[in-house]
Amino acid sequence: MPVSKERWSAKVSGPGKVIMFGEHSVVYGKLAIAASVDLRATMHVEQTNLPDTIELCLPDLQMERSWKMQSLIKLIEKRVMLSTYVIVYHDSIDVLSTGNASSVTSLDDDGQEEIAKLSLNPEVEGDENSTGTDPKYLAAFSFLRLFCSLITDRQTVPGLKFTLTSELPLGAGLGSSAAFGVGLAACMLYVFGHIPEPGEDGLWDEATIDNINDWAFVAEKAVHGTPSGIDNTISAFGGALKFLKGTTPIHIKIPKLRILLVNTKVPRSTKHYVAQVRAKVDKNPGPMKHVLEAMHSICEDACKIFEELLTAQSMGETTKEKELFSKLEELTELNQHLLCGLGVGHPALDKVWQAARAHGFFAKLTGAGGGGCAFILIPSDAKEENVVLVKESMVKEGFSVFETAVGSPGVTLSRS
Repeated sequence: MPVSKERWSAKVSGPGKVIMFGEHSVVYGKLAIAASVDLRATMHVEQTNLPDTIELCLPDLQMERSWKMQSLIKLIEKRVMLSTYVIVYHDSIDVLSTGNASSVTSLDDDGQEEIAKLSLNPEVEGDENSTGTDPKYLAAFSFLRLFCSLITDRQTVPGLKFTLTSELPLGAGLGSSAAFGVGLAACMLYVFGHIPEPGEDGLWDEATIDNINDWAFVAEKAVHGTPSGIDNTISAFGGALKFLKGTTPIHIKIPKLRILLVNTKVPRSTKHYVAQVRAKVDKNPGPMKHVLEAMHSICEDACKIFEELLTAQSMGETTKEKELFSKLEELTELNQHLLCGLGVGHPALDKVWQAARAHGFFAKLTGAGGGGCAFILIPSDAKEENVVLVKESMVKEGFSVFETAVGSPGVTLSRS
């Protein structure tokens, strides 16, 4: 990659996600629906004046790390090498690349161990003792994992700085790590010439997004070990997915729905609540079977409503749209009550639901429950003073509130 005469940069963003319907029941082979949320993580890559130096900056984690290319060369040589070198041009930068990197490469065990060592912060004593949970270590590990896989041994690398900024709260179950992985994968694939220019709207074609998503999943595995792949797929493609355990997720069309996303800031453990629901299902298999089947039915009905809502909106059928949105609100409330019946509610989540209902809105937890986040559906004809009142009541409780929408576009590039 020859250094261009002018400083060069690009930004790639990916959205977070919410589980609309089907939390917990999906574990038992029932349908669930996840959708992108228009809060985005943005990866900014820029050329610097530090030759052969690769920098990673994550302000939200107060993290800045850098590596010399010399320390990464052996790692690059350890991977399964790609073949068929071609020249690809991205504006003012000539990139010597390996085609489209359509297959995910792997590093041998020694390579993985070397990345683990380089991911440690040499300035922090005892850093090696927290590698499994430290977000700074995990971010560095996934970054190096992709970098060493996607750069070619024949490229001359100028100084590069990768900076991640995010509108998504970290660790809130909203797919922040997946959005990081999608932005990182797309940035590297693009900068190192493996994928083409996107369209004028900054969006790539489906085949290219598939490629980005595959590499984003590599980054997710570096962070989470055995992720489902749902979060990175939502962030890469945007829109919504319906999925059943053990099957390939199916993309569905979803209208852009306005929501208030509320972070109660109450820590929650997905593992704990999954186990708690399992104990309840094992103890009361008959009743719980009907609860789980009801959640499945809610998801099926929601898919139909989404489709009909899109039609009503495109046809300008306002009365029909209001009727369908009302049905969606009822399904949201039903799913919330069923989740509480599974024992995954929390007093903080109850406050969100009560505030929403007090002003004519409907709310539901999203994710594992027991704290974390909830969303409030906002109809298109909502009185804005009521929206403001709900937001103010949430802030008074010490919660964070984000006004956003679901069904937003997936991975997007902008040049600067």
